[in-house]
Amino acid sequence: MKATSLSTTLLLLSLTVFGQEMKSPPPSINWAVQDIVVIGEIKKIRSKPIVGVKPTIFSYNLEVKVEELLKGELTKNKVRQAPRNPKPLNIVIAPKAIEGKEGEDAGKLIQIRYSVRQKQEPVFPEDLNQTMSFVALAKEGTAFRFLGWEPISDAREKEVRFECTLPYGWMAREGEILSPWAELQCKWPKKVVPKEDSFSCSKTDRPLFDWNEKATMSVAKVPSVFVTNLNRDGDGEIRLTISNFTNEPLTLPALRRTDKRILWKESLVVIIKGKAFRLPGSKGISYPTKATELKPNEEISFVVNPLAIRDASWPKSNTSSSAERIYFQFCLGHHSQKVPFYYYRAHHDEIRRKLLAGQPLRPLFLGD
Repeated sequence: MKATSLSTTLLLLSLTVFGQEMKSPPPSINWAVQDIVVIGEIKKIRSKPIVGVKPTIFSYNLEVKVEELLKGELTKNKVRQAPRNPKPLNIVIAPKAIEGKEGEDAGKLIQIRYSVRQKQEPVFPEDLNQTMSFVALAKEGTAFRFLGWEPISDAREKEVRFECTLPYGWMAREGEILSPWAELQCKWPKKVVPKEDSFSCSKTDRPLFDWNEKATMSVAKVPSVFVTNLNRDGDGEIRLTISNFTNEPLTLPALRRTDKRILWKESLVVIIKGKAFRLPGSKGISYPTKATELKPNEEISFVVNPLAIRDASWPKSNTSSSAERIYFQFCLGHHSQKVPFYYYRAHHDEIRRKLLAGQPLRPLFLGD
């Protein structure tokens, strides 16, 4: 199929699924925040409309023939790590970054679940079975959930392939490599030179620092001081703990520090609904730093509240009593941990308002 026909087909598919008019192309996907990415051909559609609710929920099982696995793992529960530190060429796309992951997954048929809630059933293109695209998936038990796709085009193919090798939150756009701190325009210290086999942010010169696979990261919801039916998952605070359960010191390059403190806000990336964010209060790094080191059996922890992230996509509804399950994904380099969180608008909207206004969250009667 020609590239022009493919783009038109996928554009129609994207806009009809969401019940929109064909006025603009589908939104750009940050492939570096996805756990599983394949190049595949959608073969079949089976619909299962759920009636009795308004609007109707239309659920689909899409069968995808995998041509190439770019990121993640299809055959095991554990997601395979992306290739480390590809050498840039021009933009820079590394040869090993665009080879993909061929082998046992090529030709594999997988099932993807997808649901949309609207008044009328979406109309899919008749030639859907001939489409080929980049597809982002999430593993749910033994099945897969559809997250998004992008048409395969000559202009974007190398960038998407390269982006699948980047740390969580980094992007490749129009010949540039951008870190989550790119917008801050805070230049990395010039005397700190990246290794020859690494790369850096085009805007800030910040090098890629990765995770240490021997370390352990865990995340847990902090219980609310005053528990109600609307905040059983807490008020948004999440405790992140990094542990060294080995008998030797461990170095964590992705977690930067100075002589006096660990720079959590300048190191962590949080993914919410497919978008990566730096932590509120992050100002970038323009001064000398070093990797954090953990002694044998040492643990360090940090409490962060993702509800303070202003530009994330938060649940919206006509009724304040609605709830939605979302995921917070905390990332250091190529490593991440997810935690589910039930967001109740009747409670957490007010929490977000307080956080953005700089007001305390704990009840006043506690005497804080």
